[in-house]
Amino acid sequence: MRKRKKAVVSPEVINRRKFELFKRDPLALELDLLFRKFRAEDHATYAEYEKNDDLEKRILPKKWNVGLKLSSNFKEKSDVPLYWIDFYPSHPVVYDARTYIDETLPILINDIKHSPDLLDQYNARGYVFNPGLGGGGYDFKTKTFYCPIAKGYIPLMIDPGGLNEKNLSIILDEIKSILKNSLKKRKQLTSEEWQKKGHSVPKERQHITRLGDPLELGFIYHIDEETFKKYLKWYDLHMGDDYTKPQGYTFRTIAVLERIEKNAPEKVKAVKEYLSGRRPKGRKSLKGVIGEPVKGEDHVEVAVKLIYQGIHRKPYPARKSKELFFKCPQHGDNCPRNCKNLQESWKAFNKRHSLRKGKMILAPHSHEIADPSGSPAPSKSKGQIMRGVEKLAEKD
Repeated sequence: MRKRKKAVVSPEVINRRKFELFKRDPLALELDLLFRKFRAEDHATYAEYEKNDDLEKRILPKKWNVGLKLSSNFKEKSDVPLYWIDFYPSHPVVYDARTYIDETLPILINDIKHSPDLLDQYNARGYVFNPGLGGGGYDFKTKTFYCPIAKGYIPLMIDPGGLNEKNLSIILDEIKSILKNSLKKRKQLTSEEWQKKGHSVPKERQHITRLGDPLELGFIYHIDEETFKKYLKWYDLHMGDDYTKPQGYTFRTIAVLERIEKNAPEKVKAVKEYLSGRRPKGRKSLKGVIGEPVKGEDHVEVAVKLIYQGIHRKPYPARKSKELFFKCPQHGDNCPRNCKNLQESWKAFNKRHSLRKGKMILAPHSHEIADPSGSPAPSKSKGQIMRGVEKLAEKD
């Protein structure tokens, strides 16, 4: 049995993955267009400047739970979308509260001296809480610092006295027990939050996110890097040039391309050229029909929908249902093979499920790329046709 790869979920990796999704967000791409317009000194309206500020300072930081800043190369010119912007680094999963106190206390004391409101609070009470520091405060009478602990964090107080390398495992076991209990509660809360959203997400994909991150980003914490890149590739193929709605390849087509790329990579270019409609005159295309499910298309569908939901924060748009069962008006459920009604139904079904609208079809029994003017033999069953697709993806 193949072992599942363990995902690396360091803050740097999560930050990079979030940025990859961010670059495919239509709102972020809108911000990119505005930036380029301002850079080119084109005439911009007040509404455009207002929209730019709203996207950059409020909408996108809140949506992605990050801070946005200009990158070090923002003065350069590039065609790469959003090359000029960076995320603020993510906060670490674990940090020493004492370090936080040592770094924050001097800032707090300095703010008291220069803020009339904080100074009045200090003079009246002898202690002060500064909202700008996330609620941190200091009681000058008892020399006590109040460290802000957001809901969801696990505060731990550990006395290191008497500890050494030999008995350290005792404390670690206690911490492990605390984490397990907290994790169980967080999973329950996460499940309840998904139910409130009304999304039908299986429990195995109801992943726990970092505090402040939306539920839809939970999957980026639990997959390995190779899988994440593959999901992004499938998403790009499916969405096409417009990230607002799917306009690229179908899930089934992507599954076929993935298998061809794996087993017959020399054929991928020809397939994509045909699908993109950029065939030079005389170039041969594939012949045949995909009329049955293809191995791997369910995986592609799940992956694309995960990425879509992570970016748009809503379920993938449902397609209009098609009639799945054919009932002949003349023969009912027992049509002979030469029934015209059945043949017309097959023709309509294959047209809906072909790799590309029109005459793009896959050869039932050939590895070779066939002439586009050819037509499938009417005597071939859907099973035979699919065996042709299987052959195409096999090694020669």
